[in-house]
Amino acid sequence: MDKLKLLNLILIFVVLFALSSEQSELKDVVGKKANFLRKQVDYLQDKAEAKGGKWKTFYQAVNAFLKTYDKSMGEKDIENFPEDELIRFHKEIKHLNTLIPMQLPAGPQGTGGFGAYYTTLKYYPEWDKLWRVGLHADVVVRFDNAGYKFIFWRGTNYIPHWVTENGIWYDNEFNETWPTRGCSEPMSDKQCRYSRVRVIESTPARTVVHWRYALCDVDYKIAWPSETTGWGDWTDEYYYIYPDAVGTRKITLHTSHFGDDDRGISTDDLGHEWHEGIIVYNAFVIPEEVLHVDAIHVANMNADTAKWSWENPGEPEMPTPEKSNIVMVNIKSKYKPFVISPEGCRLDAYGGCQNDSRFRWRDHWPTTMENVIGRNASGRKAAHGSFFHITHIPIYKRGEQDVTKVLLHGMTDKSVGNLVPLAKSWLQPPDLEIQSDSKANFENLGYDKSQRAYLLRCKSPRKTAQLKLKLNAATDSPVINPAFVIKNWGNSQIELEVDGEQKKPNKEFQYGYAGRLEGNDLILWIPQKSNKPLDVTIIPQY
Repeated sequence: MDKLKLLNLILIFVVLFALSSEQSELKDVVGKKANFLRKQVDYLQDKAEAKGGKWKTFYQAVNAFLKTYDKSMGEKDIENFPEDELIRFHKEIKHLNTLIPMQLPAGPQGTGGFGAYYTTLKYYPEWDKLWRVGLHADVVVRFDNAGYKFIFWRGTNYIPHWVTENGIWYDNEFNETWPTRGCSEPMSDKQCRYSRVRVIESTPARTVVHWRYALCDVDYKIAWPSETTGWGDWTDEYYYIYPDAVGTRKITLHTSHFGDDDRGISTDDLGHEWHEGIIVYNAFVIPEEVLHVDAIHVANMNADTAKWSWENPGEPEMPTPEKSNIVMVNIKSKYKPFVISPEGCRLDAYGGCQNDSRFRWRDHWPTTMENVIGRNASGRKAAHGSFFHITHIPIYKRGEQDVTKVLLHGMTDKSVGNLVPLAKSWLQPPDLEIQSDSKANFENLGYDKSQRAYLLRCKSPRKTAQLKLKLNAATDSPVINPAFVIKNWGNSQIELEVDGEQKKPNKEFQYGYAGRLEGNDLILWIPQKSNKPLDVTIIPQY
């Protein structure tokens, strides 16, 4: 054999070997990608098995593909497997991996026992690996009358969200100010270095969750540090949530800066923002899938109502009845979030629109770990949209270096005008009287708007007596699902009578105990509505 023929044979062998090697390498890549895809769907199986469109469709598509892939790869060895099939599998796997529906985690679907639960919510594997957290990183409040939830998740920097029965997320923002790069707010705290959440109380009658955060920028610099102490702006928010999915947001801002900022924010809001209605979108979801065009409905205490429309993209029409203080967000779900402010506030809409949507839509938050100040949505990441502000919220309490404001919020299947009685029951609550034969043993501490509850104190906790009350309800001061906190009650169980009729525990009223260093408080919640006076009798059982 001459040298030329030998060289040709060697060249052919090298080419064939190279092709075989490339095919082997491609098969190895395809195999690893397929295994990665398999791990993804196995990790997220609890989501895929839940009711709901995109997860179920995706899960079925992946499993059908993997079944075909396993059968094909098992039937042919490497020498006989067609390269075009490998290339097709490779493209299909890449395509499926990009389509993983990264639905924001909300825990089990459907109703659950009312209360606050510590958990660690799963998003998707690669994102979850970024976090150095343990088994109790997040808090979920569940309800036994509907499938909505109230969630404090690290992926939203613990900014709490109402999550509807069909997975739409909404929040009422936080304190925000602007002396550093971009916005100083918990939204900038990507790693939750300062943002913390803890359950204070969880009973059948109510849950109390505390969220504390610093007002920092994306470089973790905290706003308005004091020249004498070095402390910057921090906020404590307490959420008092009842079984009817209505609760209060008590916001206490700690600051040494109460003036205007460089954007000219009015001193009536103390150089800080206190509310912004925000919708959070899942990845691969556009705003129009979540919202109706008339996205915001408003009302005042006279039940005058109006609808704000985004028919003109980015330019909302805002007909607003005088003294409006009630807002409902018109999302595509049975239950919709609402918020109520004390009278004297102002309402304003957010304009602007991005990326072929009529609504404002940006994805620098949530779940994004980059230290970006702002970024328009791409449609491939979780995103958010701002819709309205409540400004000039009346001050509830003010100290030398702190100020507190309070809002009422929750979920409803009613129209915005039908929320007026609830607003009246909170802002104009009926007077509470302790009947004469109970006055020796109990003290009336008044109605606390920040808790949405009547406060009383037992004078003799070792031997709690029967407590007789009268709620002087009227049309403008209705009773709607009243709550009572009776300090120093002790451990005795109770029976309840309303207008002389005995009520059944767990069905017609809920109660529990909040333990304190000084003793146990009784927490009582009664699902009762009335425009007429009610007699309430709480009978201890020894």
